[in-house]
Amino acid sequence: MSLNETSIFDIAKRQFYFKLHANASVFTVLFILQIISTIFLLGSGSSGNFHHSHDSTSLTWASFSNDGIVGLTLFWAIVVGFLCTSTAQRNESFAFVSNRFTYHLANLYFLCFAAIIGGVTTVLLGSATKLYALLRYDHVIIATSGLLNAPGDFFSRFLVMTAYTLLVSILCYTVGMLIQLSRLFIMLLAALFIGLRLFIGLNLSSLNTEKIDLVGFITDEQSTILFIVKIVLIVAALFFFSVWSTNRIEVRK
Repeated sequence: MSLNETSIFDIAKRQFYFKLHANASVFTVLFILQIISTIFLLGSGSSGNFHHSHDSTSLTWASFSNDGIVGLTLFWAIVVGFLCTSTAQRNESFAFVSNRFTYHLANLYFLCFAAIIGGVTTVLLGSATKLYALLRYDHVIIATSGLLNAPGDFFSRFLVMTAYTLLVSILCYTVGMLIQLSRLFIMLLAALFIGLRLFIGLNLSSLNTEKIDLVGFITDEQSTILFIVKIVLIVAALFFFSVWSTNRIEVRK
């Protein structure tokens, strides 16, 4: 009889390391897509010109943004979230002495790591866009602050982008787990999505109430700390819901 007891966190950590090695190509794809997207965005920045005939004043400008990179990273997070619920990913856990909770916990570790990578690379590519503008143009107006003059604001963008990436991935992970329970959830979730869209856009004028904005509850938050707290609570709720809803599914199905 062995006196060494392995905790569920140690088992989940081993599964997490295995997932990192098995899914390394996911991060390679992210890096390649982000670099290609950055090149295209720099080459196709929006531009315009202004000319005043009275004093022969002429103004030409070009604007660059990493919004496309942000959207690409969030799309990548959707793919990663559903990828963790695939049959191949579930069967990989069969190689470990584990249970349903350690399986979910390892996936949560992986999604958190992926969110950190996605958040860091997105913000750094935003800085690369600024550097490109500074090297190419004589006069540059930068809308966001940098690391040296406002380090707090700079690192808050890391946190916010990482939080958004994690939220999107865990949401898709939960949806993927529900679909694993029954394919009927696809139609149910589609109907729920349409119903929520109608409900959110409903103007309750009779109650003298503004439009209900569930998305704005997160996106309109001005405090970074409160924003992170909201994301953590939502992620925790979705995680435990995934554990609860799938605790009767075998690791290998």
